[in-house]
Amino acid sequence: MSGDRKKKRRIKYQLLDEPPTGVSFVALDCSALAPGASPPGSTTQFIDKGAQKLTNIHLMLIFWGIQWAGNPTLAAEVEGTVKNLLAGPYMSYLAQYGVRRASIYGTTKVVDSDPPDPFATSDIGNFIINEIDNDTLPEPDRDWPIVYAVFMPSNVSFVDPQVGGANSRIMWRDYDLGDSDKDPAYYFWVGQGEWIDQPGAPVDYITTALSHELVEICTDPNGGDGIVQIGGKQHLSQVGDVCTTWCDYVRGVKVQSYWVHNLGDPRNGKCVLPKYYSVRRTLAGRNFGGRLRSIQDPIPSLNSLIASLF
Repeated sequence: MSGDRKKKRRIKYQLLDEPPTGVSFVALDCSALAPGASPPGSTTQFIDKGAQKLTNIHLMLIFWGIQWAGNPTLAAEVEGTVKNLLAGPYMSYLAQYGVRRASIYGTTKVVDSDPPDPFATSDIGNFIINEIDNDTLPEPDRDWPIVYAVFMPSNVSFVDPQVGGANSRIMWRDYDLGDSDKDPAYYFWVGQGEWIDQPGAPVDYITTALSHELVEICTDPNGGDGIVQIGGKQHLSQVGDVCTTWCDYVRGVKVQSYWVHNLGDPRNGKCVLPKYYSVRRTLAGRNFGGRLRSIQDPIPSLNSLIASLF
């Protein structure tokens, strides 16, 4: 073959049906509420429907819009804030679902073109498909599991302007010479919307929406067959949807709480917002083979130990 880039021929890709709702900007405005305020009712229950969870995900950060390209300082601030969040204990209570620490994938991408206004979640999906097809984004199996996180500019609105983010997936089927793929491409988007002029915006609201979508796409990546609320409304039954009344700062990053079972019992749980590592929750299900005594004595930092195992 010549040195030209090999031609890729897409067989088919399939977007999910448009999620009718996502996390609302109103739900994200929860900084004034005390921890645990307006908690879910005592009848709140979740169930694991058995779908594979996404653990140790590689988060590909994508800033879509001329506005981002013209403000690289803000994009860099968001990237640094997300890295700071992922380095800490926020996701650690998800260990009971088999989900462990996320990390940033490769180099952050800024796309110097504007999304449609208004845009739909399917526009995000088509954008990702085109970028993958043009070899400007890694394919989903490049370093499994990759999750594409798309940050929208403030000068465009979702079809429902009150919605600040949503998660979804694409079924990606294509083939190159000697390479046949059939992989889901998971993604979520977060916006800025009406909160752009509020104190702490836009970074606080971006990270709050990101935290909501992050924990949901890890625990219920296919939208309904993972960890979901029993009797919850469609697309409003994931682990972040019942905990929108409690936000706070973790390592200086504003995030939303999420639902975990209490002692593994789906009939008995609560919203949590981990600011510190918990031995019981973070190391749930880990087998140490009775060799904990091999740790240096005295233990220099229990937090460092737990973080390394998480």
